[in-house]
Amino acid sequence: MAPGDKTKCIFYADDRVFGWVYRGQVKITIDGQEPKTLSKGWAFNVAPRLSYCMETVGTEPVVFYRTAPARAGAFLSGKRNADACSGYKYVKVKISATGGYDSVNVPFFNVDEYGASGS
Repeated sequence: MAPGDKTKCIFYADDRVFGWVYRGQVKITIDGQEPKTLSKGWAFNVAPRLSYCMETVGTEPVVFYRTAPARAGAFLSGKRNADACSGYKYVKVKISATGGYDSVNVPFFNVDEYGASGS
């Protein structure tokens, strides 16, 4: 993503999204979590049904890898003023429960530190 670029806020109904930053800095905002700026070596883990957005920070483009569910449609978060994309029909829905985190399943972690810890 180029400097200043932002993504729309999206979520997946039944699956997590994982990502890893290769270069640059990106601010990740996940519902229920404090926004965090990640740099090279950091990973993010978005629990099911939690909306997340990404924004490039600084003057350098950010290069990252992101894994999302194959063939699963992303949901746009209505509270984030999502606009319609051409060719798609939008239906307003409400969810009553979201995924979450625990001591092992965390939203952000440094891959380099984790690998060096021997865990």
